[in-house]
Amino acid sequence: MIFKLSSYLSSIYGPARLLQSYAVIVIFAIIGGFLLTLFLLPRFYKWLPQDRGRDFTITIEAAKGKPTGSGIIFISIFTLLAFLLAPVNLRQACIIILTWLC
Repeated sequence: MIFKLSSYLSSIYGPARLLQSYAVIVIFAIIGGFLLTLFLLPRFYKWLPQDRGRDFTITIEAAKGKPTGSGIIFISIFTLLAFLLAPVNLRQACIIILTWLC
């Protein structure tokens, strides 16, 4: 989306043509994915399933189960960034949606 939008914006604002560079898009995707994961993952801990924990521990905190299943958050962020940043055709869009559904 941003890739296609930059072709329209480059006539208005010249440096917007940098958004058509794959290197810039990759950097935005890496930084955006890291920051979104950093801020969103702790907010969803309470809704994630937990493992069984350990029976014999010294503290109660160590016995509590840890969150699992965070892949749904990672894949959702990946899907969002793929559609926002990358130039996606119909075939790639279907693959991304099927990846998210799996």
